[in-house]
Amino acid sequence: MIAVVGRCFAVFVFGLTLVFPAYKGLWIVYAPMAVVLAGAGWIYAKLRKGWEPFEGWGGKTFWLWAVIAPALVQIALILVLRPEPLSDGKFVFDEAVTFVTTGQMSLLTYYPPAQTWWYALWFKLFTPTALVAQLSHVPLHALVTLLTFGLARATTPRYARVAAFAVAWYPSFIGYVLTTPYYHYLYTACVVATAWGWIVSLKRTDASFGAGLASGLGALTKGTQLIAPGQAILFWLLAPQAKGRWSWRRIVMSVVLFIVAMACAIAPWAYRNAKIFGEPVLVCTSGGLVFHSANNEHSNGLYSDLPDAISVASPREMLAHSRESSELAKQFIRENPVQFLRLAWNKILHTWGGEATFAELINHRGHSLGRLDDFFSLVFFLGWAFLAGLWAVSSVAAIRSRAPLSALELAVAIVIFSNAFVYATFEGGDRHHLPLVPLLVASLFGYHQSSAHAARSARLS
Repeated sequence: MIAVVGRCFAVFVFGLTLVFPAYKGLWIVYAPMAVVLAGAGWIYAKLRKGWEPFEGWGGKTFWLWAVIAPALVQIALILVLRPEPLSDGKFVFDEAVTFVTTGQMSLLTYYPPAQTWWYALWFKLFTPTALVAQLSHVPLHALVTLLTFGLARATTPRYARVAAFAVAWYPSFIGYVLTTPYYHYLYTACVVATAWGWIVSLKRTDASFGAGLASGLGALTKGTQLIAPGQAILFWLLAPQAKGRWSWRRIVMSVVLFIVAMACAIAPWAYRNAKIFGEPVLVCTSGGLVFHSANNEHSNGLYSDLPDAISVASPREMLAHSRESSELAKQFIRENPVQFLRLAWNKILHTWGGEATFAELINHRGHSLGRLDDFFSLVFFLGWAFLAGLWAVSSVAAIRSRAPLSALELAVAIVIFSNAFVYATFEGGDRHHLPLVPLLVASLFGYHQSSAHAARSARLS
């Protein structure tokens, strides 16, 4: 059942992607979109026949184009545009500057701390400037590529290079560095490392400890990752490799190791918060504000500044404000169920149907890019359309052939559905699906690997 539901969700997402330009009134987008989808269909057909695009590439050549070349493109874009940090990216940048100069983290603790620490490390080594902050994401993007390669090699080794290359050159991953991100690359690396740890743990239980550490760091980067223990438990209970092989003792051991490792990663920061707030705060205080921001009578489900209208001066006031905001959001949902469902639909549409709004944060030395902003938005959206099309057609083929659900597909389905629920309830937006893109890319090739093997066997026979 979970296999069918997960694969049907891919078709649903593709449908959202198809209607999104019409929803935005951008009918002109359909022409380049048709070309991109035709390319996705061509690649799909080639993969079904066992195509291996990097078969003749040596290791040095491949990694030159999969790691070094994308990094040079990112560096060139940064140096040409020299964008100024805006919105959340600016707030986290400013917090990192303050941390480096004073040694103090923000007492209000609105944001998770890991991205601030990452910037501070680079500011200590070099200098606290926006340029250094932006360049610090280039090696993180390379790390995401390498982690994707490792994950794919552990599951679909035949297409590990394809997956890594696709992630390395995914348009949004190349361009997002220009927004001075406040969590994207670091959090994506943690998500991919967590899934990799889950997969390896099916053969080595101790790998669940590494997955827990990755999720702990992920939670310190983005609070959403606090749902990881529930995801992990569901994965180990349903993992296809576990049937007939795993004892309950081994499953329990994997869960315990994961939770202990995740707790170890979070504990020092949670202890610091307990001293400041006088009560437990695991990661940050923004949850209630974000919840209310996307669930009130003035919200469109994506963002409203209603919770930010109140001035907060102390940690206790911040915590009280966050809790009050959360209660106001719950009250709104109880009293306006129909409007809440409309907001949830808008969140789902914007989270899964598009991938372009973050381009508004890209600028040239603080000035608007004008028509260049439209170009970036188009390229980013077409990248998502390409992936959504490939994901959908691969899922339909897997459904028709009744292909068994692989462990990686299971992990991806659990992560996607749990995150989809979070973003349909809290604040939606296309940036939220970006950290899941490497998982999608890696999982695309499992069915192709089995079908390619079957095709080759048929030719030989």
